[in-house]
Amino acid sequence: MSVRCEVEPNRCSVPRTIGVLEAEAAGPTLIVIGGVHGNEPTGVRAAEKVISRLNSNGQIARGRCVALTGHRRALADPDGHTRYLEEDLNRLFTPERVKEALRCNRQSLSPDMIELAEIVACLEAEAERARGPMYLIDIHTFSSRGTPFAATEDAIRARRFCRGFGLPMVLGFEEELHGLLSDYFTNRFGGVSVVVEAGRHGEQAAERIAEATLMRALELTGLIEPGIEALEVLKKAAGARAGRIYDVRYRHVIKNPDFKMLDRVHSFARVHVGEHVADEGGCAQRTPESGLMFMPNRQKHKRPGDDGYFIVRRVGGVWLALSAWLRDRAWIHRALPRFLPGVRRRGASGHELLVSPQIAAVMKRDLFHLLGYRLVRHDGELHLNRARRLAVGMQAIVRSVGLMLAGLVAGGERRILAEESPQDWIVRRHHLDVLDEQDS
Repeated sequence: MSVRCEVEPNRCSVPRTIGVLEAEAAGPTLIVIGGVHGNEPTGVRAAEKVISRLNSNGQIARGRCVALTGHRRALADPDGHTRYLEEDLNRLFTPERVKEALRCNRQSLSPDMIELAEIVACLEAEAERARGPMYLIDIHTFSSRGTPFAATEDAIRARRFCRGFGLPMVLGFEEELHGLLSDYFTNRFGGVSVVVEAGRHGEQAAERIAEATLMRALELTGLIEPGIEALEVLKKAAGARAGRIYDVRYRHVIKNPDFKMLDRVHSFARVHVGEHVADEGGCAQRTPESGLMFMPNRQKHKRPGDDGYFIVRRVGGVWLALSAWLRDRAWIHRALPRFLPGVRRRGASGHELLVSPQIAAVMKRDLFHLLGYRLVRHDGELHLNRARRLAVGMQAIVRSVGLMLAGLVAGGERRILAEESPQDWIVRRHHLDVLDEQDS
């Protein structure tokens, strides 16, 4: 797609392009973006320093690196705590909102949608001139004390690249958060995207982590020769969690702007089901399942729809190795709708599946993750206590057996299942896994 939208005249002193490094030799395109949230300028400052340093040291060996500013208008707000103006920019990168933003009737767009249109136009321009694979590094900071981490799509190529940073790696944000810039980039351009949360807002340590992240990204993409300094900085910041991998299991959505995390709660602290972790609307907010607390929201300004906190769980190395082996077996993906009750294909691509709600309770999300599928739509009953989970599971087993028997009598399970119902789960293979399978 070639974008020809005219960007409105600048009403903001913050430039969109921070800097560009380009070599004569062809190579990957690395896009760095900072300040997607206006109260997180750390990535912008880090990019300025790295670009300036490399410009004075002979630039890069091959490829191209461009550093962009995220939400220029929010960054320019003197308040310093403004994440966005009307809508969270990092929830707008859905196909529908991007299409709306590119219609170019700027008078009808919100300031955040104008930012969306401008960023998409920059990405499209970089895609047109790219002479190799594309990568995106999206630098953020968080509001509470915690360990820096990197997040990426749960695809084999993305996991391999992300592990090169030495930070804790978090998978599965794209299932809980729709409209992420990183998710849009991967699905639109087929490139690996990594979100790095470099540390706490405004702290010098976070800026050092952001700089080391950008240097390490340049090394991993082959734009500069690899060294050891950047990786050592990142591993030291990660401490004992360096290289560990976690999966997002739950997201609490803020409903009342008076939402407040308890002071004792911090990232990676173990929490148990039913534990009081926050107050909201005069009520105690309790965790729906056990795991590790993650990114508790201590922003000064909170709005309904913002993230309150997440719960994550650690993923073991054996699980990851098994997952990589299974995903590489094309026959498994062909067999799923043939042999799993209630599972059938959705669409002609063969990469999406429908799962009947009668058996979804026993087709755990872990199984889909293991096989390389992301949950696009589900019934919301993922977070049950142990007794409820057992009861629902037993009921689902009985229903699934009945479904199979009824299918045998009717001449096939598809005869008794609707083509698609609003209650069906939708699961989809990760885009990068599909691309890599096609290239193999």
